[in-house]
Amino acid sequence: MTFPPMRPIKRLLLFAIEAGVLVLGFVFSLALSIALAIHFDSSEPYAGQRNSLGEAVLYSGWLLTIVGFVSLRRKTRPWKIEYDAVAFLGQQAIDVRNALRVH
Repeated sequence: MTFPPMRPIKRLLLFAIEAGVLVLGFVFSLALSIALAIHFDSSEPYAGQRNSLGEAVLYSGWLLTIVGFVSLRRKTRPWKIEYDAVAFLGQQAIDVRNALRVH
């Protein structure tokens, strides 16, 4: 039994990790800000006012999520460039080998 090469699997896993960082970061910061809003709105006498703590947590969470995503992309970028270069050179060699000769 032969196993597939690890490069495409690693590429797919990196994509899944990047997507997971974004989705989980946004969901976690939204859930935390909603929980804070519910907790502090029940104790405030002015229920109509905006909850600035919940908003600050939400925007801070989004900012941290984006920073984490960008840092993850910067860390994995050299490997992806090398992966694409190897794939391009391999495809170019196949194209040269199978090219139609026109005289």
